[in-house]
Amino acid sequence: MSPRACIAVLIGPIIQAVLFGIGTTIVLSVPALAADAAFHLPLVVVLSLNLTPAIAWTLAPRLQARTWRREPPLIRSLRRVPVPLVRPVHRRSFRTASFPNPT
Repeated sequence: MSPRACIAVLIGPIIQAVLFGIGTTIVLSVPALAADAAFHLPLVVVLSLNLTPAIAWTLAPRLQARTWRREPPLIRSLRRVPVPLVRPVHRRSFRTASFPNPT
């Protein structure tokens, strides 16, 4: 299965839910359509089932990672962070630190 098909299958249910929700909201909020909702709601279901594959197939290439062979952008941006030339010296290290006596 191609990566485009895998992505289309993954986003298909999400797209169908969105289409069904938009269609149901339109049918139930418009009084002329709500009066005959027994006809229009199954029509919304059929339309959302039929439009989902086409929309998912169209959106799948946009969701593919085009730079998957390169480094992530965060690592590339961290290379540009200036590094101090001299390492800071801390006055207290763990070995010389004095801790209170728990008595």
